[in-house]
Amino acid sequence: MRYLRPVLLGFAFVALLSAAVAGMPASSAVDAPSPDETASDSQVVRTVPNTSNYLDIEQENVERGEHGGASLDVGAAVAMDATRLHTEHRSRTVDQALGGLDEDRPRRERLDVAVTRLETRMDALEQRQQRAIERYNADEITTGAFLAELALIDVTASGVESQSQRLRQSAGVGLTERLDERLDALEADLVTLRGPVRARAGAAMAGQRPATDVYVLTSTNGLVLSTTDRARAHREAHLPDDRAPNGPDQFVTESDDSGITAASTRASELYPWAYADAGPSIQRLGRTSVYFVGLDHSHGELETYLDGATQSVFRERQRFRLGRVPTDTTTANETAQLAVRVNRTYGTGPMEVRVTDPATGRPVDANVTINQYRVGSTGPDGRLWTTAPHRSVRIEVTSGDDTVRVSFFAN
Repeated sequence: MRYLRPVLLGFAFVALLSAAVAGMPASSAVDAPSPDETASDSQVVRTVPNTSNYLDIEQENVERGEHGGASLDVGAAVAMDATRLHTEHRSRTVDQALGGLDEDRPRRERLDVAVTRLETRMDALEQRQQRAIERYNADEITTGAFLAELALIDVTASGVESQSQRLRQSAGVGLTERLDERLDALEADLVTLRGPVRARAGAAMAGQRPATDVYVLTSTNGLVLSTTDRARAHREAHLPDDRAPNGPDQFVTESDDSGITAASTRASELYPWAYADAGPSIQRLGRTSVYFVGLDHSHGELETYLDGATQSVFRERQRFRLGRVPTDTTTANETAQLAVRVNRTYGTGPMEVRVTDPATGRPVDANVTINQYRVGSTGPDGRLWTTAPHRSVRIEVTSGDDTVRVSFFAN
């Protein structure tokens, strides 16, 4: 589905519990911020009753939103395997080069070259992701092709991360403070190029897991990816405009030069229910202005990254246990043969479709199409979990010669 303009979004990962955060009472009520209080011009952390809030973008910034499939793709699988082999070869080459140098100065020079090459690869990956988003928004590539590109970027970014960690190990005490800071910055940037949904899509293309459907939402330079399996819903969001890597860290104060306390306070304002439900783990990524906050709450897991310069979330990852996440809105329709009930959360969030025989109440195995894309069938239990599209939703449920239609607006 095409929209007037584009989208953004973000996610997060890491862990460490600060004493200030640990001391927060579980029942401390923090007023849920309004969109105006939590939003930049392009993003908003939306409030959801009785569950975790989520990173979203304003409607006028959305460019494209569609379901697409990730299934066995020999070309994509070969490309991902080749990338992994190439990364391992590069890492071993650097290890051997450093291992043959005994003097400090030549080792530092070789380390500097290796870090520079990683930074160059990182820049190329960011440009590659941006170009993929632009091509997708221009309808130059399909949703499936876009997912394949994101999966390959994920694998490549994983390789860069692995090389960075091996450089640290190989360098040992020879790693200067400046090189350490550069690797910190590189590793903080990598979180925008990796995610659980694109990784699952890549595994499906490589034949390592069953085919999966993914809902994709984009803006000019950001994206949201959502998918479900039998037990969980997975969502990742990235909003690059809410990251200012060269800006001053507003979370750092004279009383707390770690920035942890202010970052935790900000996160508790953005995600009050999750903070009240679970104790957070929080960590600053090296010497960067990026802060990771993790919350393992009763409905699932939240991993979010805040930027100290903008004090905003620029990356977010969520995983929900299906059946625990509250579906606060229900839409239904029926014919003489089919009764359809749609239990939903929000656009890009999990949604359950239930189909029964209206006369007997027994479950019906039926095909389900959303916005003209077949997302699957309800199976013998008459239930199917999938992802609700952003805004306009048109569901068709078909069994035999009978079809039931349900339409509504999400968000």
